[in-house]
Amino acid sequence: MGNLIADTIEDLHSIIVHFPIALLVLLAVLTVYVVVRPGTGMLQTTWLLLVIGTLGAMAATVSGLISHFPYEETELHGVIEKHQWWSFGVTALFIAATIWRFISRRSGTDCGGSVPFLAFVAVGTGLLVMSGITGGDLVFDYGINVRGVNPLLGQ
Repeated sequence: MGNLIADTIEDLHSIIVHFPIALLVLLAVLTVYVVVRPGTGMLQTTWLLLVIGTLGAMAATVSGLISHFPYEETELHGVIEKHQWWSFGVTALFIAATIWRFISRRSGTDCGGSVPFLAFVAVGTGLLVMSGITGGDLVFDYGINVRGVNPLLGQ
């Protein structure tokens, strides 16, 4: 049972990260739809995707920070940092988008169907892609968190 708990904690980032990726990419697609076809009733859905996706990105960022500690003093630290900076950018941008949209909704106008908001989400999605590419590199090129493969952790 001890290994199951330890393995789950180690794998937490790998488990969590896929949810904000899916939610924020779907947000981008539906935001395009809302901008092109206003009044379709999807504005509330994009708000929920933004909030839940941003919370997921925050959880993925925290779990990623925890996951990187065993590699702190290894030669892979620089590669991991590159992924971290892309991820910090994604999380910060979507937190800002959530705050912007929250303020907009509170004032009685929802910016979620506007071209400037769509542009903001598009930039965030681009950062998300870069974060995903660099995260994938860590797994597939360096064997990070793949049990039985990574000689640096003696697993």
